[in-house]
Amino acid sequence: MQESQTRARWPLVLWASQGLVPLAVLIYGGARLLRNTPQSKLLWPAMIACTLWLLVVALPLRSPRGRRRLVDMRLKLLSLALALGLCSLVGEVMVRALCRRDADGNYFYRRVRLLPYRTPVEDRRKHIETYLRSGSRNWDPQLGWRHEQPIRTGKQPKVYAKHPAPGVLRVCILGDSFTYGAEVAYEDSWGYVLQESLRRRGTQVEVLNFGVGAYGMDQAYLRWEAEASQYSPALVIFGILPVAMVRRNGDMLRINRPMEGIPFTKPRFVEDGDGLRVVNQPTLPPERILGVMENLSDWPLMRYEFFHDAEDYERRFYHASKLITLAVQAFQGKHRHEATLERELALHGLSLRITRAFRDSVEATGADFVVVHFPDKRSLLAVRRGKPMVHAAFLERVAAEFRYIDTTAALSRAGEATSLDALFAPGGHYGPAGNRVAASVIEKEVLR
Repeated sequence: MQESQTRARWPLVLWASQGLVPLAVLIYGGARLLRNTPQSKLLWPAMIACTLWLLVVALPLRSPRGRRRLVDMRLKLLSLALALGLCSLVGEVMVRALCRRDADGNYFYRRVRLLPYRTPVEDRRKHIETYLRSGSRNWDPQLGWRHEQPIRTGKQPKVYAKHPAPGVLRVCILGDSFTYGAEVAYEDSWGYVLQESLRRRGTQVEVLNFGVGAYGMDQAYLRWEAEASQYSPALVIFGILPVAMVRRNGDMLRINRPMEGIPFTKPRFVEDGDGLRVVNQPTLPPERILGVMENLSDWPLMRYEFFHDAEDYERRFYHASKLITLAVQAFQGKHRHEATLERELALHGLSLRITRAFRDSVEATGADFVVVHFPDKRSLLAVRRGKPMVHAAFLERVAAEFRYIDTTAALSRAGEATSLDALFAPGGHYGPAGNRVAASVIEKEVLR
């Protein structure tokens, strides 16, 4: 009699054990849907699957035969659960072994930062302390940061007069690390190659390189206003890499890019009626940055931090497992990419306003203004596969409104002749060959 009662209780025990997890998912998903959070739509497949599973488990309880079959399945279900548990444990150990953890507790699987994010206070502290000990002067209150050499030259520093000598065409180039020529010697940067090629053709020219690594469009424009405009150029070349520079236009604290290693904050423009207004200028002194990052909600300018999403810093119940977190992020990958792209697209109008203001300021001095597009390797791969580049629509608007040079076709042809790897340095910037191709395209346009 006691054995019969025990067997009779088994279906209820099995139903309860199999129903807890689906019920938890349904409750959690329902709460998220009621809050209408950005990721709530992604929970529909999981909620439908959990509902179907509860029905599969519950329906056999309606008949004696179904209950007997459910009891007979208990050992199979237990074996399956143990197998899944063992596989999950092994997977968890492997993911954790492959992850890198920084001083703030952020986990990185390769270059993917796993949720929940943690504000990179300790990482920034390390870089700031290194900067303060070095005695360097890279922090700039108006621009955010700069290279210690005001205008890039070779090993022998060169001082340029504020006005070029008679008969000399002076060209100022501004932009980010692709304009600066990161990862190559000065003599291999496209600015120097352009200068020397024009000189061989008989043109007396000086190319002054005001590029700075990790600059946004806003910082390049501000550097023109603060410094480059004083050197009386006849031509100003604005080098853009939209996939990076557009995003940087809305990122002041740089808390979403802890791997770049730049410890400073940056100024940024916000739209103010028909004009532009700059915020976070002067930028935060290095000594104040950590205090702001430790209390982000108290910083008055936090509302202008365009790419900061507070939800990315909230801990969910499944974040205890790095395997599940990685799987959820992989499942959400397309959605998260589209959400980031939507934010970048929202900055297109601001980026165009900055470029217009840049052009108007240059032309007010009597100089010509040219925008040059430098695609990165991922953009060139997209072109090779017949797909549009990430910011193709933005580039079309730039081409329609400004004097515009696109190096994409020439770089793509050069990559087909050799390989794309031959055009790039290990860190993703142009190598000597890529810089030469870019310089040749710009030279043809300059000589028109």
